[in-house]
Amino acid sequence: MNDTIHPQHTPWGTPQTLRIVAEGIVRFTTSSHGGYWLSPARVASMPRGLRPTQNLDSNGGAWFEEDQEWAIVVLAFPQHFDSQNHEPAQRLLKDWMPEIWEVWAGEKLTPETSFTRRREAFFHTHRNDQVVTGAFGSWHKCVPHGKIGVVAMTGGRPPNGALTAPETYWLVDENEYGEALKRPDNVGYFVIDPTRHQPWPQQALAAAA
Repeated sequence: MNDTIHPQHTPWGTPQTLRIVAEGIVRFTTSSHGGYWLSPARVASMPRGLRPTQNLDSNGGAWFEEDQEWAIVVLAFPQHFDSQNHEPAQRLLKDWMPEIWEVWAGEKLTPETSFTRRREAFFHTHRNDQVVTGAFGSWHKCVPHGKIGVVAMTGGRPPNGALTAPETYWLVDENEYGEALKRPDNVGYFVIDPTRHQPWPQQALAAAA
């Protein structure tokens, strides 16, 4: 029997469905998003590192959205979730919320064990390089067949950083560009080598805009 009085509204709008996972753990869906709500008692019982400091109700309950934060709920209360969810939850926390994992698990993550740490290392290594921020395929009338036209900036576009002007423009080989994006250490970015890559006149790109 569930004795907890659960909310009638969510941070994502009016609930369309709700499922009581266990006492004080409720899964909500809305027309646009969804997630979990934990009662004040559940929040208070969460282990150090996983217990939230934001998205709290006035009475101490807390919300966890469905894209990433669901993993926190699963790891805090694994006994109430299928075991097949445990490993994906750990992987998600390591890759996208490493600060939370490190406090909770007492494990220092590295570029080899966390995508976020790998991305941080990439931007640190290439902070003075021209990192691509935009690309145009050969469908663009100013890009030759077999080439990619790219826009780059010093240091690129870090997720939590500011852009560093000015922009530079380059033509790179299509195959080289595609292969570079597949490399795990490049985390989906491309770095310009001014000694090898062909400058792309900015005027041509502006004229085609």
